Amino acid sequence: MLENGVVGAWGVGIFDDDVACEIRELYRDLLGDGYAPDQVRDAILQHWSAFLEDVNAGPVIVLALALTQWKLGRLDDGMRERALSVIRTGAATVAWEGTGDLHKREAALAKAEQTLLSPQPAARKLRKRFRDTCDWQRGELISYRLLSGNLVVFRMLGCHTDRGGSTPVVEVLDWVGAELPPPEVLHRCAVRTSDSGPGTHGYPETVTQLFLGRMSERQLPVKRVACLRVTSEPTQEVGGFAVVMWRTLDTDLREVFGIE
Repeated sequence: MLENGVVGAWGVGIFDDDVACEIRELYRDLLGDGYAPDQVRDAILQHWSAFLEDVNAGPVIVLALALTQWKLGRLDDGMRERALSVIRTGAATVAWEGTGDLHKREAALAKAEQTLLSPQPAARKLRKRFRDTCDWQRGELISYRLLSGNLVVFRMLGCHTDRGGSTPVVEVLDWVGAELPPPEVLHRCAVRTSDSGPGTHGYPETVTQLFLGRMSERQLPVKRVACLRVTSEPTQEVGGFAVVMWRTLDTDLREVFGIE
């Protein structure tokens, strides 16, 4: 995204920026994983070291890190002074010079300075972030019992892996029934495709695969999911999936594919 000459920024606020948001998320994740505050700070500065001297990215990194530390009660004196210097020397406004939003940016920085000089909240322990795992293999068939009592069958395509873990991505076989058919029937099934229309329910225009996400271990409905110990060749690679969550899967299957 490019706005006002600032790559990755969509507004004048400190966290109206892709890099700033990524730093905030990473800081929280590493703290939740049990690393000490100074270890987290140093790891982030090292990760972004190639950009710290950049006239645009450098101030964003310093301010995002310092303000995140403050919010979580872990701001150290060194980072406070570094962030205040970025504000007071004008380094954090260079990218906004000559734009109509310069004064708004200056106001946002004044607010940030006030925050950094104020007493920070007490440090609190952060919960370890849930990271999804999945041991299904590509081509494996998985049955899912709908709330209606019917069964639907997914075929595993692979996992999408990011900081949230490894999440299964599946295609939906064009079959629904009360009892599973013989494996040879499932082998012959086509993949269900939905043309939901542009932006309908927030899904892609054409849906051929689903990302089955969860935010905690207990959101996987284990009593309704079964690995069939049957495999067949997938028709596609992971990519262009619709993101759905296990906890709303019945609704999503009905809205996307008309399955119920």
